[in-house]
Formats: sequence, structure tokens, C-alpha cells
Amino acid sequence: PSYNLAHKPMPGGNVTMLAVEGGAEAFVRDVRLRAPPPSVWIVKPQRRYLSLGMHLAMLEEADLASLEALAAWARREVPPAEKKRKHHTKQPGEFTVQRFVERPGLVGPRKFDLRLWVLIASLEPLEVYLLDVAFPKISVLDHKDPRDTLSEKCMHILMMASEFCTKRMTFPNPFPFQYPGITRPDLHGRARGRSFFEHLRASIDNATLEDNWSRWQLDHWPALERLVLLPLLLAQPSLRSHEARIFGAFDNNRSREYRRVALLSPDAIWDADAATWRLEEINTNGLFQLGADDAEAKTFHVDEGYTEGWLRVAGVDAYPNAPTYDAALAARLDAFCARVACSDRDRDVLARAAHQNAHATGGWYRLFPPVACGSTCGPRPDFAQDPLFLDLFKPGFSDLATKHWDFLRDLDAAYFRAAARFPSPDLLADAAPRPAFPRYIQP
Repeated sequence: PSYNLAHKPMPGGNVTMLAVEGGAEAFVRDVRLRAPPPSVWIVKPQRRYLSLGMHLAMLEEADLASLEALAAWARREVPPAEKKRKHHTKQPGEFTVQRFVERPGLVGPRKFDLRLWVLIASLEPLEVYLLDVAFPKISVLDHKDPRDTLSEKCMHILMMASEFCTKRMTFPNPFPFQYPGITRPDLHGRARGRSFFEHLRASIDNATLEDNWSRWQLDHWPALERLVLLPLLLAQPSLRSHEARIFGAFDNNRSREYRRVALLSPDAIWDADAATWRLEEINTNGLFQLGADDAEAKTFHVDEGYTEGWLRVAGVDAYPNAPTYDAALAARLDAFCARVACSDRDRDVLARAAHQNAHATGGWYRLFPPVACGSTCGPRPDFAQDPLFLDLFKPGFSDLATKHWDFLRDLDAAYFRAAARFPSPDLLADAAPRPAFPRYIQP
């Protein structure tokens, strides 16, 4: 559970009042139900980056004994402003308090979380792409019970991203394993990830690399896909109303000349107590920060074409491969719109969606609408059949969203029929570059 707290200025002076989203009484009831004390919480200043200002706090039963006791705890743990002036924000005093995962997954003896990358290529209809690897962020200190080590930010919060923490690393071998740049165990390329699966301690005790890689594909990655997608589906109605304000008549609809995309970077952590992945936060701080491209540079994470890949999906180079399939795409649009009436705008939206799929490279693939690959994708969950999705989200589809869903899945089916079988290289072998797939738009 997470809650927003803010210091609100009172009229007529410099006095502030601490407000809890939903009310203090509801906060106490909810915490007793979902995170009964004693429990560890992480306090996060809003509109920050690099974990600046975050700290851990223990919430005891006595802190919930009365509203006065809760107020005293909040005044102590949620300051009106940062103590260090360089950490001040334009809107100080706004915080999120979040239940801390006390037993996280480990790589070797150290806590890790994962940075994922998500591209929202279209909001209405919703089209989402996900990078097929995540980036482990691993603590520089061996993990210990956070109740005994609340002040150890380098163990629990800052991980390896802080200069302060890197000073505590033991060189030349700061980690007891080769640092895994990605969650992929292949041996080719610079961003090696084999050690992640060799030392992963999440759902299987004493698992081998092969065990962990198999479980990753069958269980962990589908769970992460669902974890990042559900908040986007939940937020879509609010985002639609915001977009309607942007695309208003006040500027004669000139805003529609622009196509907007969003690059998000969610952080996820394994909760060993609940045996599930938790979403820590969704960052919106823009482009990749993965380290230098210089072959001689020493860096934990390397951009293996990921930035170029999402830019191509977004259409910054105007979809240069389109001439090779324009005729086939036009024929497919004609056939689809003969069955389902399409306006000119519908047709433009569907064509753009096809271009995006046809130019997905660099490890990016379409997460939503989910790719209709049938048995070709192996024994993994199909989000299109997820009961939660079918009950809560699909009934609210607009007419255009339904056409978008159906058209892309028609293209998917034709693509996989033509491909016959999806090549699946042995990622544990030292050979084999990633396969080149048949072109997406089939005649």
C-alpha cells in the first residue's frame, strides 16, 4: 500500500497542516488491515530523482494509538522541507509513504530491483511496447533485516546509483559476481546477464541457471508484463480526459498535428513474503541513462540499440520500411474496413499502428494489445484471456479501440502463419545473434 501526505500551508501565517490523502482515520484503518505494525515504510519526496531524500521509517502500534500519535509520527518522518538546501523542490512537503518490501529477491547475498522500459505509442487507442529485458540495480552491501538497519540507505534504497554508495564498494571486485547488465543469459554482446540467473534467489531455492531462466520466461516475465500494464489501463480514462483538454477547439485542433508518445521506466521488486512482484514506482524521467557507448568505458548498463529501437517505433524516421509493404497494408485495410466501417481517421490510426509494429526493433515488442501468437509463444499466459481484463477493461473499449485491437490481431495471425514457427535461439549458447523475423505486414 502507498499513501500521499502533504504539508498544506494554513491561511494567515507560516504554519502548515499535514494532510493525509483519504483522511487520517481511513489511513489508520487501512494500515491496520493491510500492513499491521510493526512495519517498515519508505518515505519518498515527490517530484524527485535518484532516490534523493528517501528514508526508511518504522511504524509501531503506538503510532496508531490515536490521531495525535499518528500526527507526531508523521511530523517526525515527513518533514515540511528537505534539510539540505540543494535538495529543495519547487513544491516541498509532498511525500508518498509506501510499505517497504522487507524480504526482497536477492542476487547472491544482495538486494536487487529491476528497471523496465515502456513506450506508450498511442493513448487512444492504447498501444504499449515493452523492452524485452530489464536492468538489475543491485545493492553494494549484503542484505540484512531492514528493521535492524533502517539507516543503511546504500543497502536498501540508493543501490548502485549513488556516488556516496560507490565509495563503499570494494574494488577491483565490488560485487561477488560479474555484474549482470540485463535479464538475458546470452553470452554475446556487451550487456551480459548470465550471472543474474546464476545467482538469482527469488522463487526457487538452490536453482541452477537453467532453472531460473526457464522460470523467468514462464512465470516471472509474464508477471512483470501484467504488473506494468494494469496501472496504464487503470489510468487511461483520466489520461483520455487530459488529452481531450490538449486536443481542444481552442487552437482549431492544430494540436492534432502532433503525435505524442511517452517513455516510462517502472521499477519492480520481488516480494519473497508474498511470492510476487511489486511495482515500486513509475518514473517519467525521459531517455535512457545506461552508460557510455565507448567500447573502452566501464559501465554497469549498456545501450544495445534500445534508444534507437523506441525512436523507430515512435516514427521519428517516418517508417522507412513502409514502401516494402505499402501495397499489402492497403489491401489489408481495404478488406478489414469492408467488414467494419472505417472513417478516414480510423484508417490513419490503424495504418500507423501497423507501421509501429513493422518497425519494432532493438528488443521492443508490443505489450498491448497483446500479440496474438497462439501456441507459437509457448506455455505462457495470454492477457487477452485474463478475467480481470475481460471484466473491467475490455467492456469500456471505444469503437476505435475495438477496431485497433481486431486489426492488429488479424495482422498477428497472418504474420505467424507465414512465419510457420517463431525462431527461438538457444540463449545459453555462446553463438547465435538474435534472429531476423519475417516482415510483419503479410500480403
